[in-house]
Amino acid sequence: MRLIGQEASIDVDWVSDSDPQKLFLERYSSIFGYLPDPNLIEVVSYRVVVSPPTPTQEMESFPAGVLIGESFKCINSFSGGAWRETNVYKMDDLEPGVQVIGPAIIQDPFSTLFVDVGWVASLGSLGTLRLRARDDQRVRVKNTREVEIELFSNRFQTLVDGMGIRLMRTALSTNVKDRLDFSCGLLDADGCLVVNAPHIPVHLGALGMCVRKVSETHTWLPGEMVVTNHPGVGGSHLPDVTIICPIFSGTNILIGFLVNRAHHAEMGGIAPGSMPPAACSLAEEGVVIPPTVIMSDGILNLDAIEVLLSEGVYPSRRIAENLADLKAQVAANIKGQQDFNQLIKECGSGLVCGFMKAIQDRAEVSLRRKLSEFKDGRYRAIQHLDDGTPLQVDAVIDGDSMTLQFGDGGGVHPNNFNATPGIVYSAVIYFLRVWLNEAMPLNEGLLRPVTIGLPIGLLNPPFDRDPRKCPPVVAGNVETSQRLVDTLFLAFEVAACSQGTMNNLIFGNECVSFYETIAGGAGAGEGFDGASGVHVHMTNTGITDPELLEYKFPVKLREFSIRKGSGGEGLFRGGDGVIRELEFTESVSLSLLTQHRIETPYGLHGGAPGKIGEQWLMLGDGSTRRLQPTDSLLVEAGERLRILTPGGGGWGFPGSR
Repeated sequence: MRLIGQEASIDVDWVSDSDPQKLFLERYSSIFGYLPDPNLIEVVSYRVVVSPPTPTQEMESFPAGVLIGESFKCINSFSGGAWRETNVYKMDDLEPGVQVIGPAIIQDPFSTLFVDVGWVASLGSLGTLRLRARDDQRVRVKNTREVEIELFSNRFQTLVDGMGIRLMRTALSTNVKDRLDFSCGLLDADGCLVVNAPHIPVHLGALGMCVRKVSETHTWLPGEMVVTNHPGVGGSHLPDVTIICPIFSGTNILIGFLVNRAHHAEMGGIAPGSMPPAACSLAEEGVVIPPTVIMSDGILNLDAIEVLLSEGVYPSRRIAENLADLKAQVAANIKGQQDFNQLIKECGSGLVCGFMKAIQDRAEVSLRRKLSEFKDGRYRAIQHLDDGTPLQVDAVIDGDSMTLQFGDGGGVHPNNFNATPGIVYSAVIYFLRVWLNEAMPLNEGLLRPVTIGLPIGLLNPPFDRDPRKCPPVVAGNVETSQRLVDTLFLAFEVAACSQGTMNNLIFGNECVSFYETIAGGAGAGEGFDGASGVHVHMTNTGITDPELLEYKFPVKLREFSIRKGSGGEGLFRGGDGVIRELEFTESVSLSLLTQHRIETPYGLHGGAPGKIGEQWLMLGDGSTRRLQPTDSLLVEAGERLRILTPGGGGWGFPGSR
């Protein structure tokens, strides 16, 4: 059984005189933390299993060998670099305390354990097996601490991965469950990012700032969750909604946070899709959610959020979908909380918190080593948005530390390309992780050796309590963030410029709201060509599948192909962009937020730049109209939108390829 619209189903054992609906509701509540609407339940399938009684018999897992007594057989196995005679034992025949010296095989009805040469297996009183190296052949690990940090990194990684899977499977919107436009992270008690699922980089660096900002005015309690999308408290733009869940130890001591951020395709505003290019204030971009408690003592209450979504000046057009996705986000945090509590139960809070710190310490040490090996001095770069707005960074490396001083971009942007400090920190931490090029989770230990200067202006706009007096920011998250990465990569010549845009496509009417980002070309680097047709840098989403696109929205996909030759030539070539052409079957409001339609994606060391992007409206009479990098218009049924995304820059002189 499942809720209508969800992909995840729940198995319910149907026994005599039981109510399957009641069983489903109880099971659903225990998993996801809230009771769903019983009128939205559907039966996916019935399964009936009929089988005769199974006779008791001894399982023989190996071919006939030499039987020695009743406790084991003898077979040959390749062990210790040679074929060896290997004893095969059955768990039921072993007594507690017995030691089995390898090479040996121990079987139980459900598994097989191989004990290698130089190892000993000891059977415990409760049927467990302990493996240890023999004293005369003990395996010595040079750096046990590094191994332990890696193991805990993977356990934390699995935890946040599980949160993402729960969110994907329980959400209703195409944006979350199909495009995967969401992120999940684990943070320590100070609100610093420890580990993240490999989701959206522009979200991840800002999660810590969001938690720290909310913590300035909120006292955290067990069993609660807080929601916000306010850019002034570490948010990115209004469609990105963040839910924070504090984690407490058994003694009610705050030891960390679980956080997820998901992009809602509709949050109100003056245009469907909540990313209006013409917005002049934050209020015109959609509903602003200040930090609000939505769960207390484990009880979820979204009434206040529903009022905000429905009674704002520009209310949401998809409130039911908003609430469903918010519940999915809550369910994801509950999943993470359950897994984290199990980890605490197994290892203790002191050990777990110690490794949360150790992961960040390791990242700090790695970056300091990289900086100390790099030449001291000043590294500068400047790029321009397509409207001419400058993005400038002055980086100074001094020993094992670095200062990044950003320009003010000429002041607060008159349109919506303003970026919040959280977005800047996301771009910086992403750049550092790529530049460092070591296998580790993206975490805020990378920021410890770095001082960031942000004057008031494009990258640090002021926020008033009244959203009508706040600058718009929606393109700052998706476009300015990409161009910031361009600028940082150029300063240190990490790679040639990628497409440097998310190619944001938004359309809708009173019945639907649609949003997607479109792939392009990646920049080449020393020793590699750029990839074609990929999302790059600060975005990591999928694109809408053709079947879902045409089934759920008033469009037909006429073309989706590689834009051959759009990558820059070089010793290593830039990746090609793509062509995406949509025909509309209903009248819709269309918005485009893009970059590199005027400024070319740069090449490096003699490599050619990638081709700029283009977008065209193909009218019903056969004529065409070239659209601006940032544009908003009404489109009629039968008209087509054709988008050609930028290619990546090349690396090295083409003639030397």
